[in-house]
Amino acid sequence: MARVVTKPKGPPYLLIVFIFLFLIAATLMVLTFNQKQEVEKQLQEVRAVKDKLASARNLLESDIASWLKSPDQMTVVERLVEEKKALINHIVGSAATTVEDVGERVKATRAQVGGTGQPLLEEMRNLKALHDTKEEQLQAVTKERDEANQKFRDQEQVAINLAKKVEEMGAAFAKEKEQLSTQISKYQTEHEAKVEDIKKSWDSARDELNKTIASLTEKSTKMDSTNKQLNNKIRELEQEVKRLQPVTQKNIELMPQADGKVVKVLEGQNLCYISLGSMDRVIPGLTFSVYSSSGIPETGEGKAKVTVTEVSETISLCRIDNQSPTNPVIATDIVANVVYDPNRTYAFVVEGQFDLFGTGQPSAAGADEIKALVRKYRGTIADAVTPQTDFVVMGEEPPRPPKPTEAASEQAKKVYDDQLKEWKHYQDVREQAAKMQIPILNTNRFLALVGYTATKK
Repeated sequence: MARVVTKPKGPPYLLIVFIFLFLIAATLMVLTFNQKQEVEKQLQEVRAVKDKLASARNLLESDIASWLKSPDQMTVVERLVEEKKALINHIVGSAATTVEDVGERVKATRAQVGGTGQPLLEEMRNLKALHDTKEEQLQAVTKERDEANQKFRDQEQVAINLAKKVEEMGAAFAKEKEQLSTQISKYQTEHEAKVEDIKKSWDSARDELNKTIASLTEKSTKMDSTNKQLNNKIRELEQEVKRLQPVTQKNIELMPQADGKVVKVLEGQNLCYISLGSMDRVIPGLTFSVYSSSGIPETGEGKAKVTVTEVSETISLCRIDNQSPTNPVIATDIVANVVYDPNRTYAFVVEGQFDLFGTGQPSAAGADEIKALVRKYRGTIADAVTPQTDFVVMGEEPPRPPKPTEAASEQAKKVYDDQLKEWKHYQDVREQAAKMQIPILNTNRFLALVGYTATKK
């Protein structure tokens, strides 16, 4: 049988040491674990800050890589902050502001200067180019202004010199004027008496001449009046003889007689005096044809026409119209108007339409004007040819209308009847005048014999 040996019991130092070491190890482990978590947390925060500061791609940028290798102690953020401040200072002139403020100020400045939204350097270059252009323009304008100022100064000097010369000339002129005034006064005093004497002599001679002219004119007027009465008597006797002669074409030819003559022509004034006045029933506006003293041609065309403007008792002042430079009106020329007669009134029949202006378009208005001329010259207008008719003035002969067909309208037949009636009336008037030996005048001969020139209205 085994023998149990009982060992003496003492303190368990080994166990205590083991337990103590275990506790120390556990404590260290717990501390280490906590520190690891704290470090990992801090590492995550550092990584987050790092990612916030720069990404892996940013770190590959050449500027960042060179800054990381730089031996100085400045961090990349510090360098970026410094460059930001420097850039802001370059832009606005002061680093004490924010990027947002810089952006707003740049935007406002662009709006003021009319920026195009291009990069600042590009806009600065554009502004510089614009500034250079404006500077060149300013220099050009300044140069022009200087040249203009110089020209002005030159002109001003010329004006000063001219004014000085004018002043000198004025003084000389004033002196000369004074001398001339003295001479004129002297000559005026010397010649006033002579002029007065000449004037008196001239007035006396003019009065004598006027008396002589008045006396001669009176004698000539009396002779003209006597001749006129004789001529009128001759015309009356000739007309009576014609009535007793056989009817032939020669008997009915018109042979106008002179109504008066030109007694004086006012040279260079287109005026003359004729030997007809208010005693001869002459009125202002009456016209006459002027003929040579040799007589009136069969055509009735005169050398000129005159219009009465002023009427005295025995003579009248007339305006000369349509005068030929090579055959002017002279004293002793005769005047005539087929309508006018100082002792009787002629009766006229006016038939047809008249073309007074040579347009080729005769009209009833032309006939009315012919009638107005006859009445103006103291003649009368009759509706039909009678033995009391003195003259017949014939216008354009109306064409004989063609006879319409049976199928023509009533209106066409009526027009035909009217035109045929007008044509027959024209033929009847001409035949009646020929039978009664009454002179027939066409438009041209009538106007020539009354001295009238048609004027277009």
